[in-house]
Amino acid sequence: MTRRDTVAEAAVELVARSGVRALTHRGVDAEAGCPPGTTSNYFRTREALLAGVAERIRERDVQVVGVGGRPPATLPGFTDLLGAYVVAMCTRYAYLARARIALMTEVPEQLSGGHRRLVGGITAMLRSYGIAEPEAAAESVVDFVDGAIIHRVYLAAPAPDAAAISRTLLRLLGAETGA
Repeated sequence: MTRRDTVAEAAVELVARSGVRALTHRGVDAEAGCPPGTTSNYFRTREALLAGVAERIRERDVQVVGVGGRPPATLPGFTDLLGAYVVAMCTRYAYLARARIALMTEVPEQLSGGHRRLVGGITAMLRSYGIAEPEAAAESVVDFVDGAIIHRVYLAAPAPDAAAISRTLLRLLGAETGA
């Protein structure tokens, strides 16, 4: 991990724990265990720091999903992947969900570009699986996944079952398997 990655990860953790208002260059330096001024070397302004947090969340999302550029070959494979993602975001990576929600409530513009790319990517995948109205379906998938994560992370509900999430997504997409 580079020093920039360390600083960005520390910024995400700070936002997850204490909110966007706690995000300062000095606060991130302390969180990362870096000398004073380190964060400002990588993120000169508060806006750059906020953008860095949003980008780090996006990078970590890609790592958590683990697609690596190749989407699953089948719709059930895709919904299984999303089910595993929801479980990961509600357990091991709950801090990413908390940081994302903090950004959404305070500075939604920092996440809007990533959201559009996500919906676009899911739209393309759903189109390749033959889903009718893939744009609307992609929005519904994102809404469901985000809602499932928010519900469990903020209401301290039990971690979801990945298979149940996958089955629900298949029903949502009109592709029930009868399982």
